Amino acid sequence: MSARQARSRPANVVPGADVLERTGRRLQSVALPDPFEALEDIRIGKTLEKVLVPIFSVLGVTLEDEQLVDSFDKDAGSHVTAARGTAAPLYVINVPRFVISDPKTRNRSAILSLKSLFKGGSRVVLFSEGEPHLRYAYDIMFKEEWAPEVSVRFVSWEFVKELRDAAEVERPKMVKFVLGDETFAPQNPSIEALGPNDRRFLTEYMRDQAEVNQAYFDNLVLALELPSEFRSEVAGPWTGDSAANARRLLEWSFKKQWYPEGSGRAGYTVAGALLEELSRQTGGDKAKRVGQLVIDHGLIREQRSLDALRRELALND
Repeated sequence: MSARQARSRPANVVPGADVLERTGRRLQSVALPDPFEALEDIRIGKTLEKVLVPIFSVLGVTLEDEQLVDSFDKDAGSHVTAARGTAAPLYVINVPRFVISDPKTRNRSAILSLKSLFKGGSRVVLFSEGEPHLRYAYDIMFKEEWAPEVSVRFVSWEFVKELRDAAEVERPKMVKFVLGDETFAPQNPSIEALGPNDRRFLTEYMRDQAEVNQAYFDNLVLALELPSEFRSEVAGPWTGDSAANARRLLEWSFKKQWYPEGSGRAGYTVAGALLEELSRQTGGDKAKRVGQLVIDHGLIREQRSLDALRRELALND
């Protein structure tokens, strides 16, 4: 500062005060964002998408964007990543590191407010890009204030690095080991979800086939490659009413749910195996309609079989 500038200051002003004032304003302008605002979008983002989407797909689960509304304030909410195809609601979120790494009061309040987004029984997998550890204050919060209504599993960013470096075939095993098999328990399909038009379409198709082939239902059951404990439940005799037989088989297939692990159809529901077989018997638009029902209702989770079905019938998700 020149002597002229110094002399021009009022006598009661401390030299350098203007510098302190400007520095203070600059610090305010680069302050961290408000945690509540930062948590309005906690989708996984491009980095995690690239790693997780292929793995979750192999496990029979798709990841989609969803906006959740706060159960206490309809004007509040957050954009999250939701998993589709699991028995319990599953969400995968990526919380900004500045919130997770510093459990000060306002950050903790913001994290606690997220709980009201999720329905009871939900599972939440929490990432924070670059963050290797969950702070003790948050660990206690998730155990004492979120649980048992909502289960939260924090996953270290170091694990994400390990996933990227691992062999492709090993990645699904690693994710299931860290998150637990129960996280990916499949959603049980319901025949009611088909709707009356689709149920009628399927039963009428089987009825028409049976009316020109007396052994139709026996052959159809044989093609499903059922385990012996399942097969005995639908072993004839079939009645003379083909429509009633078709309804019986369709309803039974949904009630049986999933083939046992270790069977030749692991990753299939019995209904999925039935509809897959029907799609092979039909042709054209009928086959596409049947195949699309398999995809839309998550009746098959085994990825190679799903990919083959899409190719054979030229189907899109």
